[in-house]
Amino acid sequence: MKKEMKYEKFIEVWIDYHKQFIKESTFANYKNIINNHLAVDFKSKKLTYFSNSILQKYVIKKYQQGAVDGKPLAIKTVKDIIVVLKLSLRYAFAQNYIESFDLSIKYPKVTVDNSLSIISNNDIRKIIKNIYKSNDNRDYGILIALLTGLRIGEICALRYCDICFKSNIIFIRRTLQRIYFKDSKTKIIETSPKTSASFRAIPLSKELRNILEAENIKDNYFILSNSLKPVEPRLLRKRFDNMLEKNRIKHYKFHSLRHTFATKCVEAKIDYKTISVLLGHSNINTTLNLYVHPNNSQKKRAINKLTAHILK
Repeated sequence: MKKEMKYEKFIEVWIDYHKQFIKESTFANYKNIINNHLAVDFKSKKLTYFSNSILQKYVIKKYQQGAVDGKPLAIKTVKDIIVVLKLSLRYAFAQNYIESFDLSIKYPKVTVDNSLSIISNNDIRKIIKNIYKSNDNRDYGILIALLTGLRIGEICALRYCDICFKSNIIFIRRTLQRIYFKDSKTKIIETSPKTSASFRAIPLSKELRNILEAENIKDNYFILSNSLKPVEPRLLRKRFDNMLEKNRIKHYKFHSLRHTFATKCVEAKIDYKTISVLLGHSNINTTLNLYVHPNNSQKKRAINKLTAHILK
């Protein structure tokens, strides 16, 4: 067994080692978790302090009291914290700093609203009308999200060279995001898409082609800015929010554009595998769980059909 070490020192050793195996954005997220939670919560605690019961108590405490504003942290945030804690402890096991123990954890049962905000047909028409009236390339990002289902980071990372007008295809090769990297400072980075399935080719509709081709942007320029400097996601979200407010349209999150695209695909009876590929989901079950739910009329037909079958 190696010499005993304090956890706040050890986790810096671990993350310095682990960063070679993860994306820069993941490293930034892990560092944020370490600086804001783990290094603070376990300050001065030695590695031998940890046990399965300590971890279980920490999960409950973190969920109930973990947020700075006094409100409970979201379960996903707590799980993200525990992922980093477990990874660091597994490294401690492997490097013989401490003896291994069971890392199984139970999380509080929380009722989550899984309903998705879908933009109404009337509001879709209003949004598109405003985009067509606009002379601002940022608004094309809103239209791209609605007509392709791309994630906001993927849209912000689009360059003109990612579009093949000969084949009518948009190639998704990168995503753009702002990350924390040192002393609460942030920076914009371009990185690979969310998963390997997120590298994809999206057919370009005639309507979208006509708009983008007419811009005649330089190949290496970002589509939304028509320059070498990108429009970052938070500014595109703000642009969308301002459009809705200015035109007295119900407020929707920018991600609702992606949800709306997926839902309209289901309503149009596009096969689920194709929808999954278009969305860049790594597993078709993700698509099914999020978007494929029978509506009331479908359920009513099912009950009537079953009743007729039973009583015939």
